[in-house]
Amino acid sequence: MKNLFIFLIQTTFIFFTFSASAESLTKVSITVSDQTQNSLPGATVQLQGVTNARSFAAITNFDGVATFEGVIAGSYRMEIRFIGMTTLEQQIEIAPDRNQFAFALTENAQALGEVTITARRPIIRQEGDRVIIDPEPLTGISTNTLEVLEMTPGLFVDPEGGIFLNSATPAAIYINGRLQRMSQQDINNILRSLPPGSVQRIELIRTPSTRFDAATSGGIINIVLRQGIRLGRFGSVSAGFNQGESGNRFASFSLNNSNERLTSFINAGVNFNGVTEDLNSTRFMPLDAQLSQNSINRQGNYSGNLGLGITYEFNPNARFTYDGRFNAGFGSSDATNINFLGIGSNPVSISENLNLLNNERDFLMLQQDLGFNLKLDTLGSEWDTKLGYGFGNNFSEQNFTNNFIFPVQPSFFGNGENRFLRNSFLFQTDLTYHLNDIIVLETGLKSTLVDFSSNTEFFNTINNNSIPDLRRTNAFTYNERINALYAQATFNLPAELVLKTGFRLENTRMEGNQTIPNDTSFVLNRTDFFPYAFLSRRLFAVGGFELRGFLIYRRTIGRPDY
Repeated sequence: MKNLFIFLIQTTFIFFTFSASAESLTKVSITVSDQTQNSLPGATVQLQGVTNARSFAAITNFDGVATFEGVIAGSYRMEIRFIGMTTLEQQIEIAPDRNQFAFALTENAQALGEVTITARRPIIRQEGDRVIIDPEPLTGISTNTLEVLEMTPGLFVDPEGGIFLNSATPAAIYINGRLQRMSQQDINNILRSLPPGSVQRIELIRTPSTRFDAATSGGIINIVLRQGIRLGRFGSVSAGFNQGESGNRFASFSLNNSNERLTSFINAGVNFNGVTEDLNSTRFMPLDAQLSQNSINRQGNYSGNLGLGITYEFNPNARFTYDGRFNAGFGSSDATNINFLGIGSNPVSISENLNLLNNERDFLMLQQDLGFNLKLDTLGSEWDTKLGYGFGNNFSEQNFTNNFIFPVQPSFFGNGENRFLRNSFLFQTDLTYHLNDIIVLETGLKSTLVDFSSNTEFFNTINNNSIPDLRRTNAFTYNERINALYAQATFNLPAELVLKTGFRLENTRMEGNQTIPNDTSFVLNRTDFFPYAFLSRRLFAVGGFELRGFLIYRRTIGRPDY
C-alpha cells in the first residue's frame, strides 16, 4: 500500500507537468561576419528575452553561423562579441517567419594589448545528487588511475583493492557511465592499466537515483575518461616513475584530431606497478617459547591500455559516438615465509619450516560501445542511446611448496590453474526532458546480459605423483539477465530546494550451474519495484564548496557475487 501511494503521487506529478500548455517555438540562426563579408567563427552570441525570461548563448561555427533551438517568439536583446571587433548590441524581434539574421561587426580601432586570463577550477563541487572531483592535482603524483582513487577525498581503498564510499559495502564502479560487471581484482587491473592523465573527472554518487541499477547500496563511483577534444589536431606524451626498490613506472600518449563534424582520438599507455613487503615478527608464548616469522612478498604487474574512438555530428543537435577500450597485462608475485618455533632464552628449535608461493596472472579486457545522442532543445533536453559489448579472459597459475626443515619430513608440493571467460552485452536508452527551468522529467530502459564461465584445477604432488585436490577444484557457469524501466521527475523549488522522485522496475533472471565437484544448479526469476524520493537544500558554503542537507528514501537489492 505504501509503494502504491508513492506511485500515485509520482503519476500525479508527471500528469500535471505534461498538461502544461505548450508555447510556439522556432529555430533561429544568426550569421556573423566582418565588413568585408568574411565569416567570423568563434564569435559569442547571446540572446536575452525582453517579453519572456528565456536566455540563450551560442558560438558561431566555421561558417560564422550561431544556431538556437526552441526559441519562443518575441523581443530579445542581442549581444555579439568577437576579439578585435566592436561589441554589437541590438534588440531584435523573432517570429516563426522571421528567424534568420545577419550582422557585420566593425573592427575595433583601439589596439589590443597583452591579455592574461586566470581562472581557478574547484577541486570538489556539488552537482545535484553527486560530488564532482577534478583529479588534475592528483595526477602529477600518481602513476595510474587506481593511485588517483586512493588519494581522492571521500574514498577509501583497502589493501585487498576494495573501493568504499560511504558504507561497509564496496561501491559500484562505473567507467564512462557503464557499470563494470566483473570482480574487484579485474577492476583493479583495469584501473592500474589506465594512465593518471586519462581521467577527466570522478563522480561520487552516494545515493543513486532510479536512473541507476538498484543493486548499488554502497554508492557509485563513476570514472569519466578523456575522449576527443575539439582543438583541431592535438597530441601529448607523458612518462614518469617512482623511486624505490619496486618503483612504479608509466608512459602514455594521446592524439586528437577534429574538424567541423568529425572528432577522433587514440590514446595508449603502459604501466609497471611493483610492491615489496618485508615483515618480521616475534611472538612470545607460555613456557618460555617464542615464534619468529619472516615473510617477504614481491609483486610486479605489467599492464597496458589502448583507447580509440570517433564522434560524428550529423548536425549541431545529433551525434554518433564509438568508444573502444583494450586492457591487457600480466603479473606475478613471489612469497617466502619462514616460521621458527623455539624454547628457552637461547631458543632451541622445536619446529621450523619454509613455505614458497608463486602466482602468475594474465588478463585481457575488451570494451566496445556505440552511442547516439539527440539534443531536443536548448534547455538541455536530450535522448541518449548506448549499445555495448564487453569481453574478459583471465588465466592464473599457482605453484606452492612447503618444506619441513625440523623435524625433517618430506616436502609438500602443489600447483593449480584457473581460467574464466566473461561476455557482457548492454542496451540502454534514456530520455531527459526539461519542461522549463523548474521541472525535469527522465525516463529510460536498460537491458544487460552477462555470461560467465570458470574452470579451476588444483593438484597435490606426493611421492612424485599428482593427485587432484578436490577441495579447490571446481567448474561452473553463470548467466544473468536484468531488464529495467525507470521514470523520475526533478523539481527546482523556491528556497534552493531540490525535489527528485521516481521509481524503478527491475526483472532479474539468474541461472547458475556448477559441474565440479557436484551439481548445485539454481534458477532465479523475480520482478521488484524500487521507489525513490530525494529532497535537498543548500545550507552554506565552505571554501567555495557548497554544503547541502539531504532527506532520502531509497530501496535497494543485493545480488550474489559470482
